[in-house]
Amino acid sequence: MDIVLSHPFSGALYAFFTEQATGEKVPEKIGHSYYQTLYGKNHYETRDLALTQLLMYEKVFIVPADNHMPEYKNHLSGGKYENNELGLFTDWDEHQKAQDEIEAQIELDQQDSVISRILAKVPLHSKRQILRDVRLEVALANKFKCPILAGGGRNTIFKRLSEIDGNFTTPQLVGAGVVRTTEHYINLASLSFNPTNYDLLYSYKQDRELRLYADSLRKIVSGVGESEDPRKELLLLMRESMEKDSLTKKASGFLDVTSILLSLAGFIPVAGPFFSAAALAATAGGKTFDRQARRTWHEFGPRIKRITDFKEMELLIATELADT
Repeated sequence: MDIVLSHPFSGALYAFFTEQATGEKVPEKIGHSYYQTLYGKNHYETRDLALTQLLMYEKVFIVPADNHMPEYKNHLSGGKYENNELGLFTDWDEHQKAQDEIEAQIELDQQDSVISRILAKVPLHSKRQILRDVRLEVALANKFKCPILAGGGRNTIFKRLSEIDGNFTTPQLVGAGVVRTTEHYINLASLSFNPTNYDLLYSYKQDRELRLYADSLRKIVSGVGESEDPRKELLLLMRESMEKDSLTKKASGFLDVTSILLSLAGFIPVAGPFFSAAALAATAGGKTFDRQARRTWHEFGPRIKRITDFKEMELLIATELADT
């Protein structure tokens, strides 16, 4: 599945890329207004969630910015940045092509009473930057036929644009509940990213097993996201998945769907209304889904840690041998 990654997650990625390029921490208070708006106030708090989303989705599209990008020279052709190894894409050509139309839309958007209230405390130059990015993100989502993942006030602006433009021109938004559920998983798995270079990030994105876990995790958080208590439902599904995984390893083959559903039934009285039909379907699925994901969506975080440990051990060995 592909995604257009919007603010604050795109800003957290851009801040991270700058740190990787400069070797210096981006200050919490940034002097230049452009980068204040681009990165956002909470880019450090959002970083783990943004990097998780970069790994969870196959292709991630972000609006172009005057900012560092991973191995920029190796992946830039004309105005297009296409990093297939990271699944990260941005396009200045697309920006230039749509500029006149977007600027005309911005003039109208600024006059909308709802948008004006949302951006009431934002300086004028930042308002235009925000609305320009929003309109370009809508264009990207329509071009690549994928949803937009945004948060906070940016989500509210997208919803308002859907009322102004109509649902035919405004793409689907990933629900806020899905984002919250992903954040719950990150906390439960103690998932934290601190790569000192891009090697680890490339290793994560290109790991075949992690891709299966990512696909499985996306299905789970999508099913859980709209529940009344997503953290509790996630915990129950995680326990169920871990128990099934343990049982599978002891058996000669995979459990069939009937066995899975019977096993889930034992948890339903405990979970009560918290189990949604979508979550049950994502967990039980069918034989093909179970065989592919190996019922180990909860191992997305542990898999990242194993890759990290392996790469660190490789580096240690290479360093030690180089000194002998």
